[in-house]
Amino acid sequence: MKTLTFEALNSYVSRHPTVRPVNEIAVWSWIAGGILIVVVLAAVLSPSLNNSASNSPPGVEQLFLPPIGLPAPVPSEIIPDPNL
Repeated sequence: MKTLTFEALNSYVSRHPTVRPVNEIAVWSWIAGGILIVVVLAAVLSPSLNNSASNSPPGVEQLFLPPIGLPAPVPSEIIPDPNL
């Protein structure tokens, strides 16, 4: 059995126009690999959910409640009208 070389494979692929050349497949593989490495690095370097204030997002009921604390002071330039 003959050993398959890159040149033999490339000449075989070039005779069949429906199949992409081996060089083009290699280039797209490198591009996909680079994108995969960037995505993995972004996932590794992103902050984890354990570092956030709470592990679960607030429920709908909590979003409609006012924040806990003292009420906001009334600005001094607003004078309440006693006739209202």
